[in-house]
Amino acid sequence: MTRSLTEHESLHLTHTTSDEWDAQGTLHTKGILDIEDFDQKIKKFKDKGIVERMVDWGAKIFIPASLAIIAFLGHQFAQLQEDNKTIQRFVDKAAQASGTRQEVLTNYGRRISDLVVSHNLKQSRPTDEVRKVAKGETLITLRRLYNVENEKQYAELPDNKIKQLETTLSKYDDAGELKGLLVRFLYDSDLLTRDEQIVDLSGSNITRVNLNYAPLPDINLKGAWLTWGTFLNADLRRADLSRTDLKGADFQGANLTNANLEKADLRGIVPEKTDETSTVEKTKLQGAILVGDKLNLSGACYDENTLIDWNLIDSKHKADMRDTTGEDPTVPCKDLP
Repeated sequence: MTRSLTEHESLHLTHTTSDEWDAQGTLHTKGILDIEDFDQKIKKFKDKGIVERMVDWGAKIFIPASLAIIAFLGHQFAQLQEDNKTIQRFVDKAAQASGTRQEVLTNYGRRISDLVVSHNLKQSRPTDEVRKVAKGETLITLRRLYNVENEKQYAELPDNKIKQLETTLSKYDDAGELKGLLVRFLYDSDLLTRDEQIVDLSGSNITRVNLNYAPLPDINLKGAWLTWGTFLNADLRRADLSRTDLKGADFQGANLTNANLEKADLRGIVPEKTDETSTVEKTKLQGAILVGDKLNLSGACYDENTLIDWNLIDSKHKADMRDTTGEDPTVPCKDLP
Protein backbone atom coordinates (compact mmCIF):
# COMPACT_ATOMS: atom_id res chain seq x y z
CA MET A 1 0.00 0.00 0.00
CA THR A 2 1.41 3.37 -0.96
CA ARG A 3 1.73 6.08 1.68
CA SER A 4 1.24 9.74 0.72
CA LEU A 5 3.82 12.25 1.91
CA THR A 6 2.86 14.56 4.64
CA GLU A 7 2.96 18.30 4.02
CA HIS A 8 6.02 18.63 6.24
CA GLU A 9 7.91 15.88 4.42
CA SER A 10 7.02 17.32 1.05
CA LEU A 11 8.19 20.78 2.07
CA HIS A 12 11.40 19.37 3.54
CA LEU A 13 12.15 17.47 0.36
CA THR A 14 11.59 20.58 -1.75
CA HIS A 15 14.24 22.49 0.18
CA THR A 16 16.85 19.72 0.33
CA THR A 17 16.96 18.72 -3.35
CA SER A 18 16.68 20.22 -6.78
CA ASP A 19 14.45 17.37 -7.87
CA GLU A 20 10.71 17.87 -8.50
CA TRP A 21 7.56 15.83 -8.18
CA ASP A 22 4.73 16.00 -10.59
CA ALA A 23 1.08 16.09 -9.64
CA GLN A 24 0.89 12.33 -9.58
CA GLY A 25 3.86 12.11 -7.21
CA THR A 26 6.42 10.94 -9.76
CA LEU A 27 9.96 12.17 -9.10
CA HIS A 28 11.73 13.98 -11.98
CA THR A 29 15.40 14.99 -11.71
CA LYS A 30 16.48 18.24 -13.41
CA GLY A 31 19.88 16.85 -14.29
CA ILE A 32 18.31 13.96 -16.11
CA LEU A 33 16.02 16.32 -18.00
CA ASP A 34 18.99 18.47 -19.13
CA ILE A 35 20.91 15.48 -20.42
CA GLU A 36 17.93 14.18 -22.30
CA ASP A 37 17.34 17.58 -23.83
CA PHE A 38 20.97 17.77 -25.00
CA ASP A 39 20.75 14.31 -26.52
CA GLN A 40 17.65 15.35 -28.37
CA LYS A 41 19.40 18.40 -29.82
CA ILE A 42 22.38 16.32 -30.94
CA LYS A 43 20.03 13.85 -32.54
CA LYS A 44 18.22 16.64 -34.39
CA PHE A 45 21.58 18.11 -35.46
CA LYS A 46 22.67 14.80 -36.90
CA ASP A 47 19.32 14.21 -38.51
CA LYS A 48 19.65 17.46 -40.44
CA GLY A 49 23.01 16.24 -41.89
CA ILE A 50 24.88 19.43 -40.98
CA VAL A 51 27.99 17.59 -39.86
CA GLU A 52 28.06 15.52 -43.02
CA ARG A 53 27.63 18.69 -45.11
CA MET A 54 30.53 20.45 -43.40
CA VAL A 55 32.78 17.46 -43.99
CA ASP A 56 31.61 17.34 -47.59
CA TRP A 57 32.32 21.06 -48.10
CA GLY A 58 35.79 20.61 -46.68
CA ALA A 59 36.45 17.78 -49.08
CA LYS A 60 35.13 19.68 -52.07
CA ILE A 61 36.63 23.13 -51.39
CA PHE A 62 39.49 23.19 -48.95
CA ILE A 63 41.32 20.06 -50.05
CA PRO A 64 41.30 20.93 -53.80
CA ALA A 65 42.33 24.51 -52.99
CA SER A 66 45.23 23.25 -50.91
CA LEU A 67 46.30 20.90 -53.66
CA ALA A 68 46.09 23.72 -56.23
CA ILE A 69 48.27 25.97 -54.08
CA ILE A 70 50.83 23.20 -53.61
CA ALA A 71 50.84 22.50 -57.36
CA PHE A 72 51.25 26.21 -58.15
CA LEU A 73 54.16 26.61 -55.74
CA GLY A 74 55.75 23.46 -57.12
CA HIS A 75 55.46 24.79 -60.68
CA GLN A 76 56.92 28.14 -59.65
CA PHE A 77 59.86 26.46 -57.96
CA ALA A 78 60.47 24.23 -60.99
CA GLN A 79 60.30 27.26 -63.31
CA LEU A 80 62.74 29.16 -61.11
CA GLN A 81 65.17 26.28 -61.27
CA GLU A 82 64.79 26.06 -65.05
CA ASP A 83 65.35 29.84 -65.43
CA ASN A 84 68.49 29.66 -63.29
CA LYS A 85 69.80 26.78 -65.41
CA THR A 86 69.15 28.83 -68.56
CA ILE A 87 70.97 31.84 -67.12
CA GLN A 88 73.92 29.73 -66.03
CA ARG A 89 74.12 28.13 -69.47
CA PHE A 90 74.45 31.52 -71.18
CA VAL A 91 76.92 32.77 -68.58
CA ASP A 92 79.11 29.68 -69.03
CA LYS A 93 78.95 30.12 -72.79
CA ALA A 94 79.93 33.81 -72.54
CA ALA A 95 82.77 33.09 -70.12
CA GLN A 96 84.13 30.37 -72.38
CA ALA A 97 83.90 32.65 -75.43
CA SER A 98 85.71 35.44 -73.59
CA GLY A 99 88.52 33.07 -72.64
CA THR A 100 88.76 31.89 -76.24
CA ARG A 101 88.97 35.47 -77.55
CA GLN A 102 91.76 36.33 -75.15
CA GLU A 103 93.67 33.24 -76.23
CA VAL A 104 93.13 34.17 -79.89
CA LEU A 105 94.60 37.64 -79.31
CA THR A 106 97.58 36.23 -77.40
CA ASN A 107 98.38 33.81 -80.23
CA TYR A 108 98.02 36.64 -82.76
CA GLY A 109 100.57 38.72 -80.87
CA ARG A 110 103.03 35.83 -80.95
CA ARG A 111 102.61 35.26 -84.69
CA ILE A 112 103.01 38.93 -85.61
CA SER A 113 106.02 39.25 -83.32
CA ASP A 114 107.56 36.27 -85.10
CA LEU A 115 106.93 37.93 -88.48
CA VAL A 116 108.66 41.09 -87.23
CA VAL A 117 111.64 39.35 -85.65
CA SER A 118 112.19 36.36 -87.91
CA HIS A 119 110.78 37.53 -91.25
CA ASN A 120 111.69 41.23 -91.32
CA LEU A 121 108.09 42.44 -91.54
CA LYS A 122 109.03 46.05 -90.82
CA GLN A 123 111.59 46.16 -93.60
CA SER A 124 109.36 44.41 -96.12
CA ARG A 125 107.92 45.97 -99.26
CA PRO A 126 104.18 46.23 -99.99
CA THR A 127 104.28 43.33 -102.42
CA ASP A 128 106.28 40.97 -100.19
CA GLU A 129 104.63 37.73 -99.09
CA VAL A 130 105.20 38.46 -95.41
CA ARG A 131 102.84 41.42 -95.59
CA LYS A 132 100.11 39.30 -97.12
CA VAL A 133 100.56 36.79 -94.32
CA ALA A 134 100.36 39.56 -91.71
CA LYS A 135 97.15 40.93 -93.22
CA GLY A 136 95.63 37.47 -93.44
CA GLU A 137 96.45 36.77 -89.80
CA THR A 138 94.93 40.09 -88.82
CA LEU A 139 91.69 39.56 -90.74
CA ILE A 140 91.23 36.07 -89.28
CA THR A 141 91.92 37.27 -85.74
CA LEU A 142 89.50 40.20 -86.01
CA ARG A 143 86.89 37.79 -87.26
CA ARG A 144 87.39 35.56 -84.21
CA LEU A 145 87.20 38.47 -81.78
CA TYR A 146 83.48 38.87 -82.24
CA ASN A 147 81.16 38.31 -79.33
CA VAL A 148 79.12 35.14 -79.41
CA GLU A 149 75.60 36.19 -80.28
CA ASN A 150 72.89 34.59 -78.16
CA GLU A 151 70.34 35.43 -80.86
CA LYS A 152 67.88 36.41 -78.10
CA GLN A 153 67.32 32.74 -77.25
CA TYR A 154 66.60 33.83 -73.69
CA ALA A 155 63.46 35.68 -74.74
CA GLU A 156 61.35 33.10 -72.88
CA LEU A 157 62.78 34.30 -69.57
CA PRO A 158 60.85 36.78 -67.41
CA ASP A 159 61.81 40.44 -67.90
CA ASN A 160 63.60 40.68 -64.55
CA LYS A 161 65.63 37.57 -65.37
CA ILE A 162 66.54 38.93 -68.81
CA LYS A 163 67.86 42.13 -67.21
CA GLN A 164 69.82 40.09 -64.70
CA LEU A 165 71.27 37.94 -67.48
CA GLU A 166 72.22 40.90 -69.69
CA THR A 167 73.93 42.61 -66.75
CA THR A 168 75.95 39.46 -66.09
CA LEU A 169 76.81 38.90 -69.75
CA SER A 170 78.05 42.49 -70.10
CA LYS A 171 81.00 41.52 -67.89
CA TYR A 172 82.16 39.19 -70.67
CA ASP A 173 81.47 41.66 -73.49
CA ASP A 174 85.16 42.28 -74.12
CA ALA A 175 85.35 42.00 -77.93
CA GLY A 176 85.59 45.77 -78.45
CA GLU A 177 88.27 46.11 -75.81
CA LEU A 178 90.30 43.22 -77.29
CA LYS A 179 90.05 44.76 -80.76
CA GLY A 180 91.36 47.96 -79.25
CA LEU A 181 94.31 46.04 -77.79
CA LEU A 182 95.03 44.56 -81.23
CA VAL A 183 95.11 48.01 -82.82
CA ARG A 184 97.31 49.39 -80.05
CA PHE A 185 99.68 46.41 -80.37
CA LEU A 186 100.15 47.08 -84.08
CA TYR A 187 100.54 50.80 -83.41
CA ASP A 188 103.12 50.29 -80.65
CA SER A 189 104.99 47.90 -82.93
CA ASP A 190 105.28 50.70 -85.55
CA LEU A 191 103.16 48.75 -88.01
CA LEU A 192 100.47 51.45 -88.38
CA THR A 193 102.48 54.60 -89.01
CA ARG A 194 100.98 57.67 -90.66
CA ASP A 195 103.23 57.27 -93.67
CA GLU A 196 102.45 53.61 -94.22
CA GLN A 197 100.30 50.74 -93.06
CA ILE A 198 102.74 47.85 -92.90
CA VAL A 199 99.83 45.71 -91.73
CA ASP A 200 97.10 46.75 -94.13
CA LEU A 201 93.81 47.39 -92.33
CA SER A 202 91.88 48.75 -95.30
CA GLY A 203 88.57 46.94 -95.48
CA SER A 204 89.14 45.29 -92.10
CA ASN A 205 86.09 44.89 -89.92
CA ILE A 206 87.00 46.55 -86.61
CA THR A 207 83.44 47.48 -85.65
CA ARG A 208 82.76 48.43 -82.01
CA VAL A 209 86.47 48.84 -81.32
CA ASN A 210 87.15 50.49 -77.97
CA LEU A 211 89.98 53.03 -78.14
CA ASN A 212 88.81 55.35 -75.39
CA TYR A 213 91.60 57.55 -73.98
CA ALA A 214 94.15 55.82 -76.20
CA PRO A 215 97.28 57.86 -77.09
CA LEU A 216 97.46 57.23 -80.85
CA PRO A 217 98.99 60.26 -82.57
CA ASP A 218 99.94 59.62 -86.21
CA ILE A 219 98.11 56.28 -86.33
CA ASN A 220 97.09 55.01 -89.76
CA LEU A 221 93.64 53.41 -89.92
CA LYS A 222 92.95 54.33 -93.51
CA GLY A 223 90.06 52.46 -95.11
CA ALA A 224 89.12 50.49 -91.99
CA TRP A 225 85.55 49.72 -91.02
CA LEU A 226 85.20 51.39 -87.61
CA THR A 227 81.42 51.54 -87.30
CA TRP A 228 80.19 51.99 -83.71
CA GLY A 229 83.75 52.50 -82.52
CA THR A 230 84.37 54.51 -79.36
CA PHE A 231 87.22 57.03 -79.26
CA LEU A 232 86.31 59.08 -76.19
CA ASN A 233 89.09 61.58 -75.39
CA ALA A 234 91.52 59.65 -77.60
CA ASP A 235 94.66 61.39 -78.89
CA LEU A 236 94.26 61.16 -82.66
CA ARG A 237 96.39 64.10 -83.71
CA ARG A 238 97.54 63.76 -87.32
CA ALA A 239 95.76 60.39 -87.56
CA ASP A 240 94.93 59.08 -91.02
CA LEU A 241 91.23 58.19 -90.95
CA SER A 242 90.64 58.79 -94.62
CA ARG A 243 88.00 56.65 -96.34
CA THR A 244 87.05 55.02 -93.05
CA ASP A 245 83.51 54.01 -92.11
CA LEU A 246 82.82 55.88 -88.88
CA LYS A 247 79.03 55.69 -88.84
CA GLY A 248 77.69 55.59 -85.31
CA ALA A 249 81.16 56.19 -83.82
CA ASP A 250 81.73 58.28 -80.70
CA PHE A 251 84.53 60.86 -80.84
CA GLN A 252 83.39 63.04 -77.96
CA GLY A 253 86.39 64.87 -76.55
CA ALA A 254 88.84 63.29 -79.02
CA ASN A 255 91.76 65.34 -80.28
CA LEU A 256 91.64 65.27 -84.09
CA THR A 257 93.99 68.16 -84.72
CA ASN A 258 95.36 67.98 -88.28
CA ALA A 259 93.73 64.58 -88.78
CA ASN A 260 92.99 63.31 -92.26
CA LEU A 261 89.25 62.57 -92.58
CA GLU A 262 89.02 62.77 -96.34
CA LYS A 263 85.98 60.82 -97.59
CA ALA A 264 85.32 59.55 -94.06
CA ASP A 265 81.74 58.46 -93.44
CA LEU A 266 80.44 60.42 -90.44
CA ARG A 267 76.74 59.80 -91.01
CA GLY A 268 74.39 58.29 -88.45
CA ILE A 269 72.98 54.81 -88.78
CA VAL A 270 69.31 54.55 -89.71
CA PRO A 271 67.84 51.05 -89.20
CA GLU A 272 66.58 49.36 -92.35
CA LYS A 273 63.32 48.38 -90.64
CA THR A 274 61.59 50.94 -88.48
CA ASP A 275 59.59 49.72 -85.50
CA GLU A 276 59.04 50.73 -81.89
CA THR A 277 62.34 49.16 -80.79
CA SER A 278 64.57 50.59 -83.54
CA THR A 279 66.55 53.76 -82.97
CA VAL A 280 68.79 55.94 -85.07
CA GLU A 281 72.40 55.72 -83.93
CA LYS A 282 74.09 59.07 -84.22
CA THR A 283 77.74 59.80 -84.90
CA LYS A 284 78.98 61.92 -82.01
CA LEU A 285 81.67 64.54 -82.49
CA GLN A 286 80.66 66.97 -79.73
CA GLY A 287 83.71 68.34 -78.02
CA ALA A 288 86.07 66.82 -80.58
CA ILE A 289 88.98 69.05 -81.54
CA LEU A 290 88.79 69.55 -85.31
CA VAL A 291 91.37 72.23 -86.03
CA GLY A 292 94.72 72.67 -87.73
CA ASP A 293 96.14 73.89 -91.00
CA LYS A 294 96.47 70.30 -92.20
CA LEU A 295 93.05 69.13 -91.06
CA ASN A 296 91.44 67.43 -94.05
CA LEU A 297 87.65 67.06 -94.17
CA SER A 298 87.39 67.03 -97.93
CA GLY A 299 84.46 64.92 -99.06
CA ALA A 300 83.67 63.73 -95.52
CA CYS A 301 79.98 62.79 -95.38
CA TYR A 302 77.54 63.94 -92.73
CA ASP A 303 73.76 64.16 -92.32
CA GLU A 304 71.13 65.21 -89.79
CA ASN A 305 72.30 62.40 -87.50
CA THR A 306 75.84 63.75 -87.22
CA LEU A 307 76.28 65.55 -83.92
CA ILE A 308 79.03 68.14 -84.24
CA ASP A 309 79.82 71.59 -82.85
CA TRP A 310 79.51 73.45 -86.15
CA ASN A 311 80.31 76.76 -84.52
CA LEU A 312 83.77 75.40 -83.77
CA ILE A 313 84.41 74.22 -87.33
CA ASP A 314 86.21 76.57 -89.68
CA SER A 315 83.92 77.66 -92.49
CA LYS A 316 86.41 76.40 -95.08
CA HIS A 317 86.50 72.94 -93.55
CA LYS A 318 82.73 72.82 -93.34
CA ALA A 319 82.49 73.79 -97.00
CA ASP A 320 84.77 70.86 -97.85
CA MET A 321 82.37 68.39 -96.26
CA ARG A 322 79.39 66.82 -98.00
CA ASP A 323 75.85 66.99 -96.62
CA THR A 324 74.21 63.73 -97.72
CA THR A 325 70.84 64.34 -96.06
CA GLY A 326 68.21 62.77 -98.29
CA GLU A 327 70.72 60.71 -100.28
CA ASP A 328 70.89 56.91 -100.31
CA PRO A 329 72.56 55.98 -96.99
CA THR A 330 73.55 52.53 -98.26
CA VAL A 331 76.11 53.99 -100.69
CA PRO A 332 79.48 54.29 -98.91
CA CYS A 333 80.81 57.81 -98.65
CA LYS A 334 84.06 56.84 -100.34
CA ASP A 335 82.08 55.67 -103.39
CA LEU A 336 80.03 58.85 -103.80
CA PRO A 337 81.01 60.94 -106.82
